[in-house]
Amino acid sequence: MTCARVAMGIALLTIGCSGLQAQSNGDALRLSKPLPLAMDQPVLEIAVSPNGKIVAVGCEEGLQLLRADNLRPISRLDSSKGNAASIAFSANSKIVATVGEDRHPSFWSADDGRLLNTAIEKRWGWRVEAHTSLLQCITSGGNPAISKWNMVSGELMQEVQTDFDHMGAIMMLPGGKQFISCGVYRNGKSSRYKMELRDYATLKPIKVLQEAKNQVFAMSISADESKLGFVTQNGLAEIWDLKSLTPLHKTQLDQTKTTKLHFLPDDRSVIVAGWFRKLMVWDFVGGDVRELKYPTTGGLTSMAYLRSPDRLLLGSGQADFKLAVAEVQSKGRVAMPPRDPKEGLNPTGSGGRLARPADNLLEEARKRVAAVVDSNTNPEELLDLVHQEDDAAAKFALLEQAVNLAIEKGDQRSCEATLAALDAIFIVDLPKLAGSAIRRAVNKGIAKEDRAAWSAWSEHMGDEADLNERIDFAESFYGMAFDLRAQSSSPAGAKNIKFKRNAMQKLLPQFHKMVAAKKALEGSPNDQGAHERVGYYYAFVRSQWRLGLQYLAKGQDDALRKLAAADLKADKTVAEMDELSNRWKQLSESTLDTQVQAAAIQSARFWLTQALPQTKGLEKASLMKRLQNLESDYPPRSK
Repeated sequence: MTCARVAMGIALLTIGCSGLQAQSNGDALRLSKPLPLAMDQPVLEIAVSPNGKIVAVGCEEGLQLLRADNLRPISRLDSSKGNAASIAFSANSKIVATVGEDRHPSFWSADDGRLLNTAIEKRWGWRVEAHTSLLQCITSGGNPAISKWNMVSGELMQEVQTDFDHMGAIMMLPGGKQFISCGVYRNGKSSRYKMELRDYATLKPIKVLQEAKNQVFAMSISADESKLGFVTQNGLAEIWDLKSLTPLHKTQLDQTKTTKLHFLPDDRSVIVAGWFRKLMVWDFVGGDVRELKYPTTGGLTSMAYLRSPDRLLLGSGQADFKLAVAEVQSKGRVAMPPRDPKEGLNPTGSGGRLARPADNLLEEARKRVAAVVDSNTNPEELLDLVHQEDDAAAKFALLEQAVNLAIEKGDQRSCEATLAALDAIFIVDLPKLAGSAIRRAVNKGIAKEDRAAWSAWSEHMGDEADLNERIDFAESFYGMAFDLRAQSSSPAGAKNIKFKRNAMQKLLPQFHKMVAAKKALEGSPNDQGAHERVGYYYAFVRSQWRLGLQYLAKGQDDALRKLAAADLKADKTVAEMDELSNRWKQLSESTLDTQVQAAAIQSARFWLTQALPQTKGLEKASLMKRLQNLESDYPPRSK
């Protein structure tokens, strides 16, 4: 994992006695006072010691230890040779293990921050997990191997090669005899993901728990050690019985690029963090899903839970993610501390944004700004003036000039922060402005050591564009990000960016058809063919089912139109769900379109899984049998 070199942020939420909740329309978190952290760097990981007394915060070039009771610094650990993307405390809370991109496992004293040992055998990893009782840990990384280490001596004790092309998440199970490993492997031309149960003594697989098309990104175990929770990159969350390792609950969250999952104190809810401005709270017993939002251009990279008292630590790597405290009360209201008006970028105070000033006003404002700018002016000085200025045209011109200065100086961090401020105040096309800024910086020339930061920002903007269905922008951002990363002083990660770029390039023809169809609907709202093309894209290509089905229900294919309308019908009975499953299965068998085949099987499985909780006895056994007979190679569809 590599993040742009922007300001580090940690936010603290206090959880009420009845657990974290939020109103269904989403509560916005306003962040205020900073926590006393020493490093101005992105947060990559947060971990809490087994005894609950120490918090470790991992950053791009360092790791800081904090007291858990008051979150005050204990010591800073120098990790300048690489980042601390994953952290694990030893069972006795005395040793901290760190791994990260371009660095080998290192072991530190949790008491005073001394470096005890660096791995004798050089291995780099992305994940580290400590044993529950022994002073040992296991690591996994980009190479398809799992390694076992002595945390005291740094000795490589054991290593096994896996059949994965790339290793992902790992989770030690209670008792320390078994652990779960996740990874990706190639199945023909496509990538497949697998979750395995492994024996700790031999590191060898015992059985495959699950295979899918989406990577498991985060796992957590409930406080009573009865349940396992995990979430995939595309937001599919599941709760399993930990003893039998069988599924109990499943839901598709409106969340992508997930990063962390934790059980809440009631042990009937989990909170899921993601890169795109959301905290999703899922009551897996009642089925309710609620949302918390927070004001940042990006999302959360890390999350950790403190149980005495109940608090949730959130980490981010974004420049505008202020370090702050907010209380989440038991009834779902967010208590906001008073905010310094000088911090507010938006002059309306209501969340509304201003229109771009008229050209004649802007031209005059630009002249005024030019009169106070010279070669020694830096972007931060102009941002300070923005806070003091009341005139909208002057604000716009100051921000515009700050962007120009940041590009001229090759200052990615200031460029990103300034454009975020511009987007907060004015109605602008941020992807267009960011794309232009990155291209200008590239054309001017970016120092090799700075290219990784510009690449990370471009990749992030690509992720945002992908999420917001601006596929042409996403493809362009990923292309720039790949070129910058491949030519940087730390090219690791370029392969993953290239994979994203290629995916967008493959998607572009369908995207352009959808855009053309939407344009046709503007002139002819009843064009059934256009409705069908738009619905095809959203439902069958992008898996945005509710939106896609609404278009398909107005399409020209009679059978598909009726099927989409039936799928959208509310309050279905078990018999209606059963019938829907059969109709989707029939569609998968009758069409030659592989995209539709996959989506139809997804839907057939989806309605069977929706019906199962409402059945019992022979009826349930019959549905289970049919579900097992349907192909499970496709990711589950959402509602």
